[in-house]
Amino acid sequence: MTYQTVVMWRGNRPFTPPTDIIELPDRLIVMVEIAGMRTNAFSITILNRRLTISGKRERPAIFIEAEAMRETMSAPAYHQAEIGYGDFQVDVALPWGIIREEVSAAYRDGMLRVELPRKPDGRVHIVDVQPMQTINEPQLTDESPPDETPDADRTQKRT
Repeated sequence: MTYQTVVMWRGNRPFTPPTDIIELPDRLIVMVEIAGMRTNAFSITILNRRLTISGKRERPAIFIEAEAMRETMSAPAYHQAEIGYGDFQVDVALPWGIIREEVSAAYRDGMLRVELPRKPDGRVHIVDVQPMQTINEPQLTDESPPDETPDADRTQKRT
């Protein structure tokens, strides 16, 4: 039985880690699955109603050793290469305004959690409804009472 060596090389292509977005009545929670990071390796920015999470996940030392072997010996065989390394970015459109000063982020066990508190919609404003007057409608004053005589009667009196 012979085995064929398969050479696969993923490289450092940009990637998007798996992300969950949970909307609660008072906040939005964004969960990013990105193991092997340090807390200072993340960049989290908010511009208008868009959250951007970015960073760079470094390749483990074994990959660096394998790359060195490629130049001096036969190329290592990668039988499976699914994990993304290098630059990554997650973009989230925010459904409503947030309280920027209260946004928080925590990283533990390969999960980044970003909490974005919902900005209150504001105060309720009640509008009073006034009667509408049209331009051609005559203005009635106390000095000139409305003529209560039907139009048919007015015509007969004029003849």
